[in-house]
Amino acid sequence: MTGLGSSIPIVISFPVINALARAHGIGWAVWLAISIQHLLMVVLDMSFASVTLYIRASAPNRASMGATNGVIQLVGGGAKIIAAACGGAVFSYSMQNGRDPWLAYYFFMTIGLLAIGASLFLPRDPCLWEEV
Repeated sequence: MTGLGSSIPIVISFPVINALARAHGIGWAVWLAISIQHLLMVVLDMSFASVTLYIRASAPNRASMGATNGVIQLVGGGAKIIAAACGGAVFSYSMQNGRDPWLAYYFFMTIGLLAIGASLFLPRDPCLWEEV
């Protein structure tokens, strides 16, 4: 949940960096904000490695672990395609005349909050997982 929790500050940092650059130019404040954003991205990227533990635990038996990994890779690839299409559509919709320019940021923060909510249903104690 900590890794997914870093997704909200990552999204918020984009307009903050923009505001800093407009107000103060490309100076140390902008580079500091970019550095903090990249550190948060590292935390988010490292949390994806823990997904393999959940995939391993979800296999019904040792013989079907390869099929389970394959299905998860297929679902993950499809989710990335859909996410990119939805993100681009929301961004272009938000840039039309009379629309809220922050709509894309609201969309990505909502997706992050939904992911955090979904992570609450995962088991907390790895000892509860059955050994496959």
